[in-house]
Amino acid sequence: MKLLYKQLFRELLKNKIYTALLLVLTFCTSFMYFFVHFSIDGNRKILKGLASLSKEQLLYLNGLNSNTILAGNVLLAFTCMTGFVFSMFYYRFFKLENRQIGCLKALGFKDREIRSIFLIFTAAITAVGSLTGIGGGYFASDILISAGEQTYMLAGLIKALDGKSIFVGVMFPLTVFLLITFCNYFYIRRKESGLLLSGVIQKSKYTIGLRFANMIAEIFPPKNRSALRLALRKPVAVLLIIISVTSFSVMFILGYSLNLSSQKIFESLTRGHNYLYDTHFREPIPYPDTEAKREQEIQPYLTADSVIENKSVKVKQTVIGVEVGNGLFELIDMEQEPLSIPGEKEVVIGAALNDIYGFQVGDRVMLSLDNSKYEVVISGIAFNAATDSVYISKQELAKHLSQPSDYCNGIWSMKDLNLGGDVITKAQRIDKLERDSVSNKSSAVINQVMGCAVGCILLFLALYINFQDSTRDILILHLMGYKVKEIRKMLINIYGPIMRISFILTLIPGIMLVRSILRTLSLQIGDYIPFQTNGFILVGIFVLLNLVYILVQGSFHAGVKRIIRNEDFATYTT
Repeated sequence: MKLLYKQLFRELLKNKIYTALLLVLTFCTSFMYFFVHFSIDGNRKILKGLASLSKEQLLYLNGLNSNTILAGNVLLAFTCMTGFVFSMFYYRFFKLENRQIGCLKALGFKDREIRSIFLIFTAAITAVGSLTGIGGGYFASDILISAGEQTYMLAGLIKALDGKSIFVGVMFPLTVFLLITFCNYFYIRRKESGLLLSGVIQKSKYTIGLRFANMIAEIFPPKNRSALRLALRKPVAVLLIIISVTSFSVMFILGYSLNLSSQKIFESLTRGHNYLYDTHFREPIPYPDTEAKREQEIQPYLTADSVIENKSVKVKQTVIGVEVGNGLFELIDMEQEPLSIPGEKEVVIGAALNDIYGFQVGDRVMLSLDNSKYEVVISGIAFNAATDSVYISKQELAKHLSQPSDYCNGIWSMKDLNLGGDVITKAQRIDKLERDSVSNKSSAVINQVMGCAVGCILLFLALYINFQDSTRDILILHLMGYKVKEIRKMLINIYGPIMRISFILTLIPGIMLVRSILRTLSLQIGDYIPFQTNGFILVGIFVLLNLVYILVQGSFHAGVKRIIRNEDFATYTT
């Protein structure tokens, strides 16, 4: 058994690039989970142990709960992507090393003995990645701790992990990776040693693959058909490129959306909010006759808790009654054009209700107010709506609340009115939004960088596998006298168009997937994450795809030249 372990481990570690990338991916999977949980577990335990919480502490606790959900989703996503790479690794290994495994079976080693080595290798890679990820997460969590102290004006936040987080963060990826390894072994499990030694497994499927390759190749110009037939002989390899290109695009667009979501929210809560003071009263009061009123420097509003519902969903919202004012507050639509104040039985909703719950302009919805319901029509979607808020006419809201039409419980103004109540200045409002923006952006940048790195690794591996699978054909053609330029044209250059076509075909589905992910995250954490992209980011993704392709192509050609220079043909052509 000792010799068996030594032989297979030597073969597994022979591909240093693959092993290194597996370590990087397992590190990323662990790091992305633990750097969040180091900032959550200890502080949440302390807050839950307090008899009462201040407003800022309660907001911070809600933020920690949201981050817990987000960390779980990130762990699931990174585990799936890393598991996909483990599957690629073992699929390729069992395909290339079936003769070696056939020899071991011929020597009397059983499937369970051989399989145990691959399971141990997977466990070792995962253990190293998890431990380094925990260490990296410990130091990186300083970013979230600092952001929490700055955003919520709290002191004494700590870094700690509880046992449940350690168990989930280590055992969940390990279990998934071991299961993938176990399932991949079915490729050679119970195969006769003679069949493995012959180097052909499931040869009967080749005919179907060739027919498929010929059918697809006929669609393209004659000059590209031969190269395309050669590439499509291995549909699994082409599928890897398609999946990797899709993952690459999704990770970049998702990271971009997360990174810029706080900026968009900041803009939405400042544009059209032109007042300097926001005074809110616990109970409605008569519209005060002040100097500011006479100078047209105040704008009253009325608020109440409500529920807006359509046939399928009910959502709690604050309804804000507004009236035609003097520009202190203006509703702005998604095209940045002014929105008129809602008329009778009309309501203006925020972008979150549209993106997350599917409310549309023209929909008839029910608005619950003061234990009564009435039907309204959505007349517009406001870009600058306050968080979890909808807008109706102030006079109509006052009528439903049985209040005089000149009553209000909030006033926007350009001066401090000195009327009591809770006063929030523009400086305070901007400061809070900026602190929230910094907090969100700190974690979003890390998510974006790590996600984009994983996307690059997936694409790199998919291309590298395809190029390596062509090594034998390249060397044989070289021995037959073909020039390097001719060989590249026949076997390698075709993967560039395949990659670009994959990008174009999967771009729209990828964008739809990102929208779905952001919608699900918004529902889970109770905080709106708007979708963000533009033409520049899409062009940037396309350019980066081609740069990765050139990098992989260059490194592969350097390896082939080294083989030719060392005249090591036998290792790759037998």
